[in-house]
Amino acid sequence: MSTRLRVVLLVAALAAGANYWTAAAARAALSAETEHAAALTERDDAILRRIVIKEDLADELTAGRAALAEVAERFEELSADEPAHQYILRTSVRGDSDRERAARNVIEYCAARVSDPAARAALQARLEAELALLPDAD
Repeated sequence: MSTRLRVVLLVAALAAGANYWTAAAARAALSAETEHAAALTERDDAILRRIVIKEDLADELTAGRAALAEVAERFEELSADEPAHQYILRTSVRGDSDRERAARNVIEYCAARVSDPAARAALQARLEAELALLPDAD
């Protein structure tokens, strides 16, 4: 329930004759919800900043101005504070090591951004060749 809706409901309850105790409880609930909404907004903002950085890194890699190993490492650093990140990679991206899975995640991320099938295939081939050269990525 949005904060605005909660305020409307609080005002309506007071107008309908809610007593001091119910109004106090409603104010406390509203305060808690407002704090929760602020925390969620802060987390959303952090996620959006991380996405912008990843998009820039993907652009650099796709254009050949960055190496797969560097970009994969940065992707991992950017997601380090997300508790489920490693679990998701380990269960949804193939690979024999975390390093390989991180690199394959970057390859998939970059490839998904290229609409032309031939260009996407060329990018994937180039990045797969880089992946094959990474230590501990086989």
